[in-house]
Amino acid sequence: MNLTVERKKSENKKFIKFNKAGYDDMTSLYLSAGLKEHIKSLGMEYIEIGFNLEHKLLAIKINSTKGFCVYNGSGKLKPAIASTTLFRYLMNLLPEMELCTPYQLVKVDEETLTMSISEDTKQKINPQKINLTWIEESKYKRKKRPIVKVY
Repeated sequence: MNLTVERKKSENKKFIKFNKAGYDDMTSLYLSAGLKEHIKSLGMEYIEIGFNLEHKLLAIKINSTKGFCVYNGSGKLKPAIASTTLFRYLMNLLPEMELCTPYQLVKVDEETLTMSISEDTKQKINPQKINLTWIEESKYKRKKRPIVKVY
């Protein structure tokens, strides 16, 4: 009986993690089931990523207009989001970030969640009083190269 209670609790946890996917340099952003449910309950479709370098925090803002789309073409939640370009950008800012490490999210408000990248943070931080920098959408997506046909 205890196992079902523990399993239920772990399914409700909100976290993200970056995983290697496919080729050597490909990375995907995994969203936990609890986070997906939260996004679904808000009726939103996109997440934006932000950061605070001073406190080594990452943040997620759930919205309906820009960022990564969490739904696929058939209206189902994606199991993971391709995020190689974003991961490389974030590694330049926060080299402490690690692959395959689940980062637990703390709720700031209904649409904003934060997580600490560094385990060195021993001080209590009030995420509501921290300034976050939201990453522009061009950093999320790889620039598409035009296809040139050679005859």
